[in-house]
Amino acid sequence: MEKYTQKLFIDKVAKSKDVTIIELATELKLKDSSLRVTLIRNNLTFNQFCIIYKYIYKSEFIAGAGFFNDPDQRELNNEYPLKSFIEMMEKNDTPVIVTLYKKTKIQLINPI
Repeated sequence: MEKYTQKLFIDKVAKSKDVTIIELATELKLKDSSLRVTLIRNNLTFNQFCIIYKYIYKSEFIAGAGFFNDPDQRELNNEYPLKSFIEMMEKNDTPVIVTLYKKTKIQLINPI
C-alpha cells in the first residue's frame, strides 16, 4: 500500500474521482493557491479533510475514533490539525486509508 502526505494524498483521491483542486478550494471557500500552500505545508484541519472527503466521495468520513464521528464534536474540533488526528489514529493502529479505483488503497501519513 502506498503512503502519502496531505498534498499527494488529496491529489490522488481527487484525481481518482475527476475532481480538481479548484473545485476543492471552492468547496472549502479558499483560493486554489491557498489550498495548494496548505497542502504543501501539511496544514489541513481535520474538518477541512472531512469536507474534502465528503465532496469527493459523497459520504461522511468515518474515523476509527468515535469521538471524531460525533457531529457535535466535529464542530468543536473545526481547527483540530489533521496531522494530530493522523498521529492519534496511527497510535491506535487505525491509519487513515481510502480505496482508489475499487482496488488500490492508499494511506495518509505525516511527513517525516
